[in-house]
Amino acid sequence: MPQLKILNHPATGAFMTHCGWNSTLESLTAGVPMLTWPLFAEQFYNEKLVEVIGCGVRVGAEVRHSTFDIKDAIVNKEKIEASLKMLMNTSRESEMIRSRAKDVEAMINRAVEKGGSSYNHLTALIEELKCHVFSTSEE
Repeated sequence: MPQLKILNHPATGAFMTHCGWNSTLESLTAGVPMLTWPLFAEQFYNEKLVEVIGCGVRVGAEVRHSTFDIKDAIVNKEKIEASLKMLMNTSRESEMIRSRAKDVEAMINRAVEKGGSSYNHLTALIEELKCHVFSTSEE
């Protein structure tokens, strides 16, 4: 099953992610709050982004790995359970995280629709590249 289909399914209430860039973006575009569990590389930075924009809960991974050779237990089941309960309960904080995830989804959708900032910047880039390609091919 493709990840995007799962994230966009109305029954999906949260997404436990290692915070790879694609997974983070896909979760944000689907408006799904995240349980973040980074392992190595830029994943800890992506987790911080999720924290700053308020769309997720840390599972509590503290060990940063420099390679794919991961042999130690990074997070125990109690931390995972506590994070999941925190995100899925009815507290004001949990509701704010879920609401913020939907707000970010709406912002992303506005940015990529015609007239949105991402749409306009990509269109401008394509036009610039077309001018460059056509001007060099005529020489």
